[in-house]
Amino acid sequence: MVDYESEVRKEAVDFIEEVMDDVVEALKNGEDYLLDGGLDDRFFECVTDRSYTLSDAAFVIENSNNVEEDSGLWEGKDPQDAIETQAAFTYSNDVHSEVEEIYEDLKSTYDDNYGEVYDELMEKHKDDVKADPDDDDYDATDDAEEAAVLFTKEYFESEYGDTVPVVTDKKDQIYRIERYLTMAKNVSRGGYPVGGSYIDSRCGVGFGMPDEYDYVEYDHEIARAIPAIRGLYKEDVTKYLNDLRKEVGL
Repeated sequence: MVDYESEVRKEAVDFIEEVMDDVVEALKNGEDYLLDGGLDDRFFECVTDRSYTLSDAAFVIENSNNVEEDSGLWEGKDPQDAIETQAAFTYSNDVHSEVEEIYEDLKSTYDDNYGEVYDELMEKHKDDVKADPDDDDYDATDDAEEAAVLFTKEYFESEYGDTVPVVTDKKDQIYRIERYLTMAKNVSRGGYPVGGSYIDSRCGVGFGMPDEYDYVEYDHEIARAIPAIRGLYKEDVTKYLNDLRKEVGL
């Protein structure tokens, strides 16, 4: 079952990760908001401007608490196009709010802690900084800017980064792979190698196809959880599974 709030959160995290260099600059410049300036067009391209099916649109509007009400955005369109456009801007509204919430957290943490962690970061990443303090042309601002980048990325990754752990327990691997192969039998995406499935843009964003959507999400998750099967086709995954069963005596 698609969890709308989780999808909005994930979309916001992905966007911030995509524009991390701009995020760092905004933090260094003391900007209160991330999307008030030059990132508006990028946000529109990455989040707002995408295709929705009627079932996608119904799902978004039903689950959002910030439904777009500006009818001028879809004025003159036929009813189906109108509802799909409303959904696109509704989803955009939700992701926009989430992006700003994450940025507010980053800014608060940056403002409160940057000075305190500066020395620690410099010691930890002394081999990564661009400037050499022993160089006659050394400029301390180079280290300060590098620390800003390192601090922001480290905090962001620790709070919002990929949280799928690698699974080493063989019985757990067996359970996950069995689930994966069962799901793959019931969806059209099941023919792709592990980690390679996707929702075709002609099918919208996938909210209206929960089985397909859940499979694609789990396909990407298991590729991170069990790296040994990433990129394998189903017959090779089945062989890997059978070998695991033999190893644990199942």
